[in-house]
Amino acid sequence: MSDFQTFFIKGTCDTDKELDIAFKILCADENDTVRSKIINILGRDIKVEKTCDRVADMTFQELCGQARGATDYLTLARVFHTIIIRDIPLCGQARGATDYLTLARVFHTIIIRDIPVFTRDNLNESRRFITLIDTFYDQKVRILCSLDAEPEHLFQINETSELSDSQKILMDDLKVKHGSTEAQSNLFTGLEEMFAFNRTVSRLCEMQTHAYWMYRKPSSVH
Repeated sequence: MSDFQTFFIKGTCDTDKELDIAFKILCADENDTVRSKIINILGRDIKVEKTCDRVADMTFQELCGQARGATDYLTLARVFHTIIIRDIPLCGQARGATDYLTLARVFHTIIIRDIPVFTRDNLNESRRFITLIDTFYDQKVRILCSLDAEPEHLFQINETSELSDSQKILMDDLKVKHGSTEAQSNLFTGLEEMFAFNRTVSRLCEMQTHAYWMYRKPSSVH
């Protein structure tokens, strides 16, 4: 797998088809059938719909759309050696580090489908995505994914970006005035995410390299 493409940009190819092919190739090295798997994280059950031993095929919504934390991602990183991530869009469900840590412990490879572009409208999802990549990178989980844009163009938030409707409503509820000190909080600006995302982009690039993929090669002994 390390000899061919692992990131697929929408509009340049049939991303689902490419990830389906990659999943079949990865499954050939595993000692299991394609099936769902339930992982328990601190008393909570996470159902991964499509797995083959330590390879997982998931959507961005499943990984980042729910409440998950670093522990969750770390667990996933320890379970799976390769994770395919499809449709990376909003990281919409609340997920935390615990969820990602659990995935990291179960799978060595994860496919992530449909990763979206991040704006002020999906700041929460962008924060989860940053946590997800940090966790998987530290645990050396191998990922394949489909994205709405090249990694360096995924994060489109800057100081001149318009506030999202939800941010405006929150400011009204908190009686925060535009231009005030409170309005400069990261809760509304997303500047902290801008800094963290530079690190995320760098890690995404490294996670495509042969050296990274060889670090956690699949093994029939678990």
